[in-house]
Amino acid sequence: MAKAPLRYYRFPELKTRGVPLCRTTLKKLERNGQFPQRVYLTERMVAWPAEEVDSWVRDRRRHRQRPAAPTEPANEGQAR
Repeated sequence: MAKAPLRYYRFPELKTRGVPLCRTTLKKLERNGQFPQRVYLTERMVAWPAEEVDSWVRDRRRHRQRPAAPTEPANEGQAR
């Protein structure tokens, strides 16, 4: 059985795949091991393995949490 060819996402494609992050944030996440590592296709052209990016997006969706609701009004306890 032949393997499917590897697919890569360039930066503009990331946004269409559910990754609305800027380049700086992507670099930080990559450096911290929180996003798939980029692949240099040429000296100046980078892309990310599609399978790894899609997996990262699915994982983020699976583990999303809603922010905690505030327990008391913001102005409670202030002098009037």
